Amino acid sequence: MRTGKNKFFVFVTACLIVFMLSSCSTLVKNTDTSNKQTTITSDTSEILVNLPSQTADIIFLGCGNSDVVIYLNLTKARFLSFTLISSQPLNGNDIAVTLDTQSAYTTQLTELEQGKFPYHVFQCYQGVDWKELRELAYAAAQSDDDFSPEKETYRNAKNQYEDSYNNLTEDDIPILYSYNLELFFNVSKEGRSETINTLVLTVKGTPYTYDLGSILIDKDTPKIDNKGKQIVSNVLAYSDVSMEPSFYGDITMPTMELNVKENVTLKSLEFYKDETTVINNISMTITYADGMSVETKWDGNSPIELSKGDVVEMSITCRDPDMAKTLSGTVMKYPVLNYTCGGESYRWATEISLRMRQNAYEIYAVECDGVDILSYYLDYRNPVIKGEMFAEE
Repeated sequence: MRTGKNKFFVFVTACLIVFMLSSCSTLVKNTDTSNKQTTITSDTSEILVNLPSQTADIIFLGCGNSDVVIYLNLTKARFLSFTLISSQPLNGNDIAVTLDTQSAYTTQLTELEQGKFPYHVFQCYQGVDWKELRELAYAAAQSDDDFSPEKETYRNAKNQYEDSYNNLTEDDIPILYSYNLELFFNVSKEGRSETINTLVLTVKGTPYTYDLGSILIDKDTPKIDNKGKQIVSNVLAYSDVSMEPSFYGDITMPTMELNVKENVTLKSLEFYKDETTVINNISMTITYADGMSVETKWDGNSPIELSKGDVVEMSITCRDPDMAKTLSGTVMKYPVLNYTCGGESYRWATEISLRMRQNAYEIYAVECDGVDILSYYLDYRNPVIKGEMFAEE
């Protein structure tokens, strides 16, 4: 932390334009949001840095860019979750949600533990060029020498603002409160299929309208035919799985464990009624009944023979263009595994809901101070850190 001996000067710069996160309304009240600049002195340096504004009174719900279908005859977990941030503390009595739908629904608000102001957000406030840092990382990766000039240059660039960041005080960062807002749908057979596009969030009597994207309540699609019992899973649905912003809309599904009850032949894997999502990779670990295991890749179309007692761990990565280049998104996918047993065709299906969880300080930086956060994910984190070129520190 900074000591009393440190020099501390603050002056207010021009108000930054407020930007919007994907298709959600910008709900920032009292937008006298001015970035601060502060001189932070450490044992080794004195540097002028940008800090978040402190005057914004913000209510923001991260719910845009939804692409969700809830099937009456298929979906088990009929709920969605969104991140709500506020500059003031809230409880369930302070809010009300209104949806234009015939279906009954309930809501639940749960406070989340507010994490530390992230270093990468601080870097974004300083205007770090993430493409340039990526290129330095690529150059450093070519050397096996930990003390090579390339690696030293990369380390210096990556850690350029670390001393200043470590000397921030609580007074330098706005106080924010984070919540998880859950919507539970009670879908009945009565009525017609419908699409929900907007959500009205009323906070302490003040309404705010948000663009959801598309939430389809489908009451017309029949049950998946030929569902067999030769392949089973202990998990009925994978709900509220995290995904990150990416350049192409890449999604990593949770690992699914399948128990084989009879001799079967896997034929193909697809996403139910989904023509836009492309499967990139299917990784499988097959543990045979005798205890032996093998890891393999599957193209999703070539036959694979499995025997009674085998256990399959399947991991899928796919690409959804609707989730590309955005900080906000919620999707629901329905993987369907086609297989045969005893000359008959069957299907196994499950559901996976995923969403981008926005950090409160990331949201504040974009909504209140116009800071570019997306570039960190597209130009650096995904190709460098998630690409496992370097372990995240």
